[in-house]
Amino acid sequence: MKKSTPNNKVTIIHTCVLVSTDRDLFARYSNFMMAENYILMCADSLIDAAITIMEKKIDILIVDIDIIGVDSLKMIYIINQIKPRLPILVITSDNSIESNRRLLEHGVQYIELKPINDYNLMNVIRKFHQIRTKNQPKQ
Repeated sequence: MKKSTPNNKVTIIHTCVLVSTDRDLFARYSNFMMAENYILMCADSLIDAAITIMEKKIDILIVDIDIIGVDSLKMIYIINQIKPRLPILVITSDNSIESNRRLLEHGVQYIELKPINDYNLMNVIRKFHQIRTKNQPKQ
């Protein structure tokens, strides 16, 4: 998506889906993401996120895995099959090696432990954006 600025520069807008029922988290990240030229969409479940990913161009998926009700690993795996190049970031309070290993095996590229460090998370989003932009074919 593109938007025009007052001086006629075109700014590319990117889209991020946050899977969380925590509306405070969504409100907090909306402002951060807007400053980075991202539109932040919220999905209440990974199933809703999968539908959104199939219908729209999504650049990054952030999943608050602690509050998701379905089999999160299975849904992350399915999303990774639908869009294998989509960066998936997980927010979790589970610091166990086994849990994190399973997340990585199912396609998660980054795990942020709670409490969330906003600065770290935004830097990771920037880094994913840089890598993704660099790897896109020239038009």
